Amino acid sequence: MGRGVEESGGAGHFRGVDRAGGSHVGRISGGAAFCGALAGLAVSRAACRCRNKDILGKTVAKSRRGSITGPAGSVALGGVLVLALLLIVGAGARIRGVR
Repeated sequence: MGRGVEESGGAGHFRGVDRAGGSHVGRISGGAAFCGALAGLAVSRAACRCRNKDILGKTVAKSRRGSITGPAGSVALGGVLVLALLLIVGAGARIRGVR
C-alpha cells in the first residue's frame, strides 16, 4: 500500500504519478485548458460569422454576396494548405535550427 513508481516496477499508476515523474493532474488540466480554448475559438468564430452575414445583408446586394465570400474563402483555404504542408515537412523546426 502506498507504493511509488520505483516499488511498482515502473507501472506508474500509483498516487497519480506517471513514469516521467510528472503528475496526471497536470495533463488533465492541460487538456481541459485546450478544450476550453477550442470552445472559445468556436464561439468566437460563430459570432464573427453572424456579424459577417449581418453586415453583408445590409451593404451588399443579394446577387453579389457569393462573389465576395467565395474568393475570400479560397484564399483562406490556400493559406491553410500551405501552413499544413510546412508543418508536415517540418519547415518550422529547420528555420529555428531544431532537428
